[in-house]
Amino acid sequence: MIQIYLTIFNILIFLPLRCIYFCKWLSNLLHTKTNLSYFFAVNRNEAFNLGSDARLICSNKIWTKAVFVIWDIELKHKTCKISFNHEGQSSNSCNDGKSLQNSTDQSFLHIPNFSVNDVGVYKCESTYTGGNENYNITVGVTAPPVVSAWLERRGNKMVAVCRAERGIPAANISWSVTGNQSVTQQNNPDGVVTVESQLEVPEDIDRENLTCIVRHQLWERERTLAAVDAYAYNRA
Repeated sequence: MIQIYLTIFNILIFLPLRCIYFCKWLSNLLHTKTNLSYFFAVNRNEAFNLGSDARLICSNKIWTKAVFVIWDIELKHKTCKISFNHEGQSSNSCNDGKSLQNSTDQSFLHIPNFSVNDVGVYKCESTYTGGNENYNITVGVTAPPVVSAWLERRGNKMVAVCRAERGIPAANISWSVTGNQSVTQQNNPDGVVTVESQLEVPEDIDRENLTCIVRHQLWERERTLAAVDAYAYNRA
């Protein structure tokens, strides 16, 4: 009988305490639900052509169902935020032309005249009826190079030069013949890259058929230039 009384006593004393701890834990969990969503952000990469008008989409949900959208933007030289909610309230601390816009069914971040200054990490939170989504988008820039090829007489040697200027990322240059060649790469402060390859033309090579081959990430096909006419330009 004493054992039964002790059991009832323990239940009456400790059960409320356990309930208090559990309820407190549950309350904290619900209170931090919004913050926890950041730990489940989806990472992805995007790249836009230099000078283009970029459209960055946070979620594929219909924008009319959105409760709010927040963009936290981390660039090389600054950070800023753009947001709006379903009540029509909005804020924009970027002050560089970026803006939130709506198409017929989606909300997107519009970045006009995309430049190297727009490269960075764009963090987006979209809350809509039924849930929310978080994305960390690493945004880069691409630019096709301007290519050229020519021959130069240097003493008793003939040197073929092939250049791919102001590309992002750097272009790759090769030649239709093997020989003594050197490659230099110039990284400009504005982020563009110029690559130049110089080939010492062997005496037994038919110069009429000497070409350089330029490959770049933006091109579906390689570009081939004949190195016979001085400064023969072939723009991308």
